[in-house]
Amino acid sequence: MALDQTALAMSSGNMTQQQQLKNMDLELLGERIRQARTDQKISQRDLCKGLFTSAYLSYVELGKTRPTLANLERLAERLHKPAEYFLRPSGMINTPKTQSGLEREQLRNLELQNQLTQGQVALEGNDFGQVETVLGALRPYLSRLPGPDQAQFYLLEGGFYNALNEPGEAAAALDNAQPLVEGLSHSEPQHYLQAQLELEKGISLARQDQTLKALDHFHRGLASARGIAKTADKNRVYRKLLTETSRGFLGIGDPDKALEYSQQLLELPEESLNEKAASLFKEGLRLAELGDYQQSSFYIGRSAQVWQDRKEITALQELTLENAQIYLQAKKYPQAQKAAQLAYRLHTGYPEDKYAKPGELKALLLLVQVGLGMEEPGAVKNYLEQAEQSFQQLEEKEPVEEARFYHVAANANNRLGNSEVAGQYYQRALDILEPLIAGKNQAPDRAMLADVYYNYSQLLKRHDSSAKALEYLDKAFRLRSR
Repeated sequence: MALDQTALAMSSGNMTQQQQLKNMDLELLGERIRQARTDQKISQRDLCKGLFTSAYLSYVELGKTRPTLANLERLAERLHKPAEYFLRPSGMINTPKTQSGLEREQLRNLELQNQLTQGQVALEGNDFGQVETVLGALRPYLSRLPGPDQAQFYLLEGGFYNALNEPGEAAAALDNAQPLVEGLSHSEPQHYLQAQLELEKGISLARQDQTLKALDHFHRGLASARGIAKTADKNRVYRKLLTETSRGFLGIGDPDKALEYSQQLLELPEESLNEKAASLFKEGLRLAELGDYQQSSFYIGRSAQVWQDRKEITALQELTLENAQIYLQAKKYPQAQKAAQLAYRLHTGYPEDKYAKPGELKALLLLVQVGLGMEEPGAVKNYLEQAEQSFQQLEEKEPVEEARFYHVAANANNRLGNSEVAGQYYQRALDILEPLIAGKNQAPDRAMLADVYYNYSQLLKRHDSSAKALEYLDKAFRLRSR
């Protein structure tokens, strides 16, 4: 009797699923199967291997044929999901208001928009394989999306190719985006998309060494960004435009302009951006699993903004350090000091970042060198003490950066009258650099070794070690003449 009841229950459940499958919108069912497959990065051929042809699966995913329940169950098993997942009602679970308010077509569009947002998050996280998957999955359904989302698709594609350093492909995608953006009415969304378009066009040109044309696009982008209300979106695109403009001026040899744009960057948030982005994205995926695509898109979109903030802060950190180094080499000490202080603030603002401490040390060493150039022993002593503390806190020390610390610390101690300590530090720098550079031809490291030889020779010369001083002076000369 119990077996009969079990069989009856199974038969009843099977008939319920048969009815659900019969009433299911084919396009929505196909989209869910395709999305589950692409999320797991499974090809059509691999998914249907041993079951049926890939052409049959393609027709199912495109909503052109209805699978049998048996075939759907086989697909669900390979996708590690229950069949009910694909047959669930098109309304959003646990949200009765939206179930009655959203039509099926709107829901499908929300799913597509959700995929687009996930592609943007993947791009910010440098997950290029996932971006490519999203672009391929969205392309057949692009005409369903409204104009702004179509423009966003091509902007995503342009950003993807820029990130891969394929500026020609990026330019083609951005040309597709341009008429869509220009066709929008003058509004805040149009300004935002226009700013994004100018940004990516500028990056594409910069990748092709057309810096002046790139700067023109960055300036246009900044003008468009000023028409956006001060929101997270505006801060993100505005920050990136300022960063790229600063980098452009640095590239054409105008560090004053580069620093001017660097200093215009907005106040940076203090929270842990990496953790916040991961948390938001995880919540977005959870809501998508429940079918709540509106809230999911909000959370995933916010995580994309946070990832972009983190990415741009990293670019700015590198840029300000480059700026400071250029000013230092040109002996423009006040400008070098401003740039190094900005780099220090940017790195100390993100203690959770694994690159924070090495960047903080680089900024402090630049400030030590600026103090030496400006002949300010008080500043040299202060920044040297901070640099020594930062150096001790480093968990991993790269050999070249370790040698750089000892070299700068040696120069500082030499100037402060601590000759014995200076000599020890010069020797430590040599112990690292000499075996490192033996047999290699890396100009920056070789230049540092030459500087250590020269500076150490001057210290030895003052302390009656003429033979050693001459030996190191000769080595410095030989390295510099290569």
